[in-house]
Parts: sequence; C-alpha cells; structure tokens
Amino acid sequence: MRKALNLAFFLLIVSFAWSLPLEYNFVREFGSKGSKPGEFNYPVSITIDRYQNIFITDWNNYQVVKCDRNGKFIKSFAPDKTDRLKFGFNKKFRPIGIIATKNDLLYVSDQNNEAVFIFDLNGIMISAFGGRGSINGKFKDPRGLAADKDGNIYVADYSNSRIQIFDKNGKFIRKIKIMVKKRYYLPRSLVVQPDGDMWIVLSSGNIVAKFSKKGEFIKSIGKYGNGGGDFNQPRYISSDIDGNLYITDRKNNRVEIFSKNGEYFGEFGQKGKSRGEFNSPEGIWVDYNGNILVVDADNDRIQEFGSPPETAHLYLGKYYESASLFTDAFNEYMELLKYDGASKLAKQKIKEIGIDLMKKYISSGELEKAKDIYNKLSQYYTSDEDIEAVIANAASNNTNTDIDGNSEKPIDENLSKNSLPLKLAIFVIVFVVGLLIFAISAKKQRKKSKKRGNSEKINESIEEKPVIEESKKTDEKSDKEESTEKEEEEVEKK
Repeated sequence: MRKALNLAFFLLIVSFAWSLPLEYNFVREFGSKGSKPGEFNYPVSITIDRYQNIFITDWNNYQVVKCDRNGKFIKSFAPDKTDRLKFGFNKKFRPIGIIATKNDLLYVSDQNNEAVFIFDLNGIMISAFGGRGSINGKFKDPRGLAADKDGNIYVADYSNSRIQIFDKNGKFIRKIKIMVKKRYYLPRSLVVQPDGDMWIVLSSGNIVAKFSKKGEFIKSIGKYGNGGGDFNQPRYISSDIDGNLYITDRKNNRVEIFSKNGEYFGEFGQKGKSRGEFNSPEGIWVDYNGNILVVDADNDRIQEFGSPPETAHLYLGKYYESASLFTDAFNEYMELLKYDGASKLAKQKIKEIGIDLMKKYISSGELEKAKDIYNKLSQYYTSDEDIEAVIANAASNNTNTDIDGNSEKPIDENLSKNSLPLKLAIFVIVFVVGLLIFAISAKKQRKKSKKRGNSEKINESIEEKPVIEESKKTDEKSDKEESTEKEEEEVEKK
C-alpha cells in the first residue's frame, strides 16, 4: 500500500537526470478525419492540464478540441468575433501552438491574427496579446508555445527568428534572438527545462538547438538525413520528468528520443496508417506517467504509446532514492537488470546504493541485511575494490560479521578470493600482538619470582635470630653456673 501511494505522488515532485533508450507500445488512438465532434482536420499541437484533460489545436477546423484522458470528446471552442474584436483581432481564429499551465490557464497561438489567446480550462476566452509586427510583444507567424516553472509563456516567433517571453498576463519580459553559428534560424517549437535552459526546434536547419536561460547558444543536435539522430523537418518537442527530449521528425514519420543533454537514445514509428505508424507527425506530449501522445496530423488522429514495464521500476527506484528509502530503491534497480539496455545504468545504481546500505547495516549490527546486499552485489561485481573496501574496513574495526554467506567464519576470513594480502597483514598483526602479550606476561612472571625469593631470605633471617640468642643465653647461664660452683668451692676451703 505504501509503495502504491508513493508512486501516486512521486512523479509530481521528482526530477532526475537519468533514463533509458526504450521502445514504446501502442496504447490507443482516437480521432478521424472530419468536422464533427471527435473528428479532426489536420490537428497540430497537444497539451494536457493538471486535471488530465487533453487539448488539441484542430488547425483546419479553426478550433481547439478538449478530450478526457482516454480521448473521449468533451467540447470544442474558439473565440467568437465579438471576443476577438475586444482585443483588436478581426481575422478568423486559426490555432496552432498550445500550452496549459499550472495556473489553470490555456494559451493558444493564432496564425491568422498573429496573436496569443488566453482561455480558462473550460474554453472561455480571458484575454489576448500580440499582433503582427517586429517590435517587442508583436509576432510574425507565431508557432509553438512553452511555459517555465513560474508560469511564464515562451512564444516561438517564427518569422522574426526569436523567442519572446511573457508573464502569465501577456506582459512582455524579454526576447532571445535565435542565432546558431552566425546564422539566424526560424524557431518552430521549444521546451523549457527546470533550470531555465531551452531546447528549440529549428525546422529549416534540421537541427534542435540548446540555449541557456540568458539566451546564449550552447549546442545543437541533428542534421539533415534519416539515420539515428538525423532530421527531415523536425516539428514539435516535449520532455519527460527527467528532461529527456521527444521530437517529432515529420518527413521521416517517426519520434526520436534524446537525453536531456542531447545524446541520441532511439526512435519509433514509420510511415503508414496502421497502429504505431505515422503520416506527418506534428505535436507531441509526454505525460507524468511517461506515456507519449503524438499528433498524427495527416492521419487526423492522436496516438498514445505506453512506457514499457521497465520504466515503472526506473521511476519507482528514482522516487525511493529521492525519499531516502534506499532499500526499496536498491530492489527496484535490481529489477531493471532483467531488461536489455538497462543493465549498465542499473548496475551503476545498485553499486552506489548497495555500498551505502552495507555500511549502514554493518554499523547498526544488522548483519543479515548486510549479507543479503553483499550477496546480491556479488552476482554482478565479483572483485570490486569499492565493495571489498567496505568489508576490509569492517575487518579492521574487528567487526565479526558474516557478509559473504559463510556462517562458520568471521568477516576477516571471508573478504574475497583476491584479498590474500589483507588476510596476511591481519595474521601478522595478530601474531605480533600475541608475541608482545607473551613477552609482557613473561616479564611480569619473572618479577613475581624475584620478589618471592627475597621474601624467603628475609623469613630465614627472622627464623635464625632467636636460635643465636637462645644459644647465647645458654652459654651465659653455663658461665654463671660455673662461677657459682667456684665460689662455693672457695667457701668450703675456708
């Protein structure tokens, strides 16, 4: 239950820089050619609001279409002439770019009026700004839209070769001229990353360029062609929670996937009308589950592709890691190892987290848990220095624990097959310490013996003294008695 709740919130708060070159599986399609509810006539752009409603610009039907998350038609809308005239726009509304923001506002670029219209999520027009021109706040053929984390709106001002940035009310903030290697390009669409950097699709040059938040050119990816990472009229761009890029390659009838730094990951799609095939793909959107919605323009439909099963392990692993639930994260990354293409990245993660877990469990005395982590790591790392260093450190601290699974031996006897020098060093230390203890003990014993000998001599001296004195007394008595006898003899003579 806890994991299910964590997954529900995880994609709203996590942002990491790590993903996989994956294949995407067809989920559903909706729409067909026409002008009735649920039908399209060359749809172009797509966005999803925070309530999971889908909005699509239906270019040749001059309207915006709103659907639920499963593609069921809800309504279509467009500003009427009265609303347009309030802001000085009298041409028929022809929507092309679209973006829903966290402020529950919907922004739509209009090619005919060369303006941006603002709606609420029910399709009620709120305001509009722009108009034809080259001064700040005016447009020439505006196309794709994007928003940053603060709700500011970025407009691809196509024929003015620039990106213009506005606040949520349409007030001009600044502009960025699109120049790559001293050449101006026409920006068709863009995506803004969390750090403020932008990836901008430059269809005319068959490249996608990265610009800093300040508007400085950083790098570009792609060239004309049909190989991996090449483009033939790239159109629209979206990104997932990690910042990885998904770009529609219109004339190659495919979607190409790149890392957030521009490394080519892979692609899917080909020309056709069947499921998973495209005919002039235009808009694209990656939802918070990692699913991809592609506007299949000339087939007048929207196709959705689900992320493969390994993506769930990836997302869960990253969530648990961000929430400091490292044991859960470790187990999810272990699951990733079952899938081709994921092993290298997953191995990197299980090593990093596994080492930290082993240290934690050894320190807390949870030896069975430490052993379990060690055994799992040993399946993929047989003699890794970093892993063995954890064991060696535990041994040097005299931690008698069983890590490698042999319950008959302490940790210092189970380091690894390649830890003989360390074992020998420990043996020498123990041997030397033993000798020192023996030497100290022997020294103490000698001192005790010497002390005992002196004590015996003293006792002998004490025992001899009364005997001498007794002898002396006997002699004195004998002399006295002899003297008395002499005196008596003299008296008798007299």
